[in-house]
Amino acid sequence: MFISCLCPGDTDTNFFTNAGGQKLKSAMPSKTVAQIAVRSMRKRKAIIFPKQVKLLALLPKGILAFAVAKLLEIQNTRVFK
Repeated sequence: MFISCLCPGDTDTNFFTNAGGQKLKSAMPSKTVAQIAVRSMRKRKAIIFPKQVKLLALLPKGILAFAVAKLLEIQNTRVFK
């Protein structure tokens, strides 16, 4: 088993319309996000950033994994207390 984390950023869906907001001009089409995600999962990429420029993509996997684990730890603490 292999797990990938998709970090799509702004994605063009009906979410903003249904929520009464405006669509974001920077949003990537959802079909494109899905194609990139599937292609990246087949390459066994652990963290997938469909957009070209993402600061987090430059971090070593170990540091990023540690940061995500800490964020989840903080979130779980808030949820269960």
